[in-house]
Amino acid sequence: MKIVFFEEMKVIGDGKIFVYDVENAVKVRTGAEGYSALQDE
Repeated sequence: MKIVFFEEMKVIGDGKIFVYDVENAVKVRTGAEGYSALQDE
């Protein structure tokens, strides 16, 4: 899994895209972790 974050700067052409590896995901309401935390119920 990856998180992609886009930051738009004030100067044209100076935008940045950040890509991060995700080690784990947790659904707060159910406590589910990993892939199952990303699934709809």
